[in-house]
Order: sequence, then C-alpha cells, then structure tokens
Amino acid sequence: MKASLPDQLSINWRLFSLHQVNHKEKATWKIWNQPLLDGEWQENEYAPALRSFWGAEAARRQGEEAFARFHLALLRARHRDGHTLARPETVLSAAETADLDISQFRESLGDSTCLERLAADHTLAEGMDVFGTPTFVFLDAQPAYLRLSRIPDPEDSLRLWEQFHRVVVGMPFVLEIKRPH
Repeated sequence: MKASLPDQLSINWRLFSLHQVNHKEKATWKIWNQPLLDGEWQENEYAPALRSFWGAEAARRQGEEAFARFHLALLRARHRDGHTLARPETVLSAAETADLDISQFRESLGDSTCLERLAADHTLAEGMDVFGTPTFVFLDAQPAYLRLSRIPDPEDSLRLWEQFHRVVVGMPFVLEIKRPH
C-alpha cells in the first residue's frame, strides 16, 4: 500500500504494550523494567511481547529500513505463517529474514536500553488514550483503532485505507463501528 501512496503516506511505527495497559497494577508495574527487576522475566506470560519489542528496537539500531524489514518479517512470521512469539527463535528468524547484521542484533538484544523506546512510545500513546493495537494517529484527526478479521487482499488494501482515512479524518463524530460476531 505504501508503494501505491509514496508521497501521501508516512508511517512512523511506535511501540505499545497490551500487557502494560491491561496489567492490574499498571500504575506501578512497568513491562520495560521487568528484565532489570526479575531475572526470571523470560518465563512470564509477557516475555514474548517484550522480546518482540526488544527485537524491534535492536533492528531499529541498524537503521529505519532495517527496522521496516524486521517489522514486516515478524508480522508475517506471526500472522501469516502462524509462528509463536513465545519462541525466541521466531525473533531471531525474523532478523535473519530481514537481512540484519545478526551479531549486532544479538548484542542489542542484551542491551536493556533498547526498552527505553518502549517506555517512551507507550507513555506517549497513553497520553492519547490509546487502548489497543493497531491504533492509527493522524496529524489532522483523533487516533483511531482498527480491528480486522483477516489480512485484506492486495486489491482491497488501498480501498480500505482510503475509506478508513476518509471516515476517521472527515467524520470526527463517528466514534465506533462494530459488527456482531
């Protein structure tokens, strides 16, 4: 889709933790602090998400294009190919698929400062009342969450995007559209 709208679409991916926003002690518990506080963090239910965020920032340290390749590879591994994020190998495989410098990537996975980006992005999103992913933030409208039942066919993607953008930006009085299951 970005190829269809190269001059009109700028995507700035940010990190947002559903584990953090849904945690019963979210005011005091911070997912990004867990590796420093809990040596057993990789055994917890939030580990796959945290590992993915860490991997995303490790990829970004190799440049925005590297991040974009990694992000796409990880999304495809999870949503198209059905791989679980519970396996650390899924994140490493996405890095390989994205043609990252694997030794630099592994080194960054050991650097907890990668999680500072998650803390900053998540805090920014909370300030905009973001509650889920994906949420789209437009310069000229309130943020909007979009949930799909499947990945649209390529011919439907552009049409979906254009109509979604038209409603979100042009009709701020529309707060929610939801279909029964």
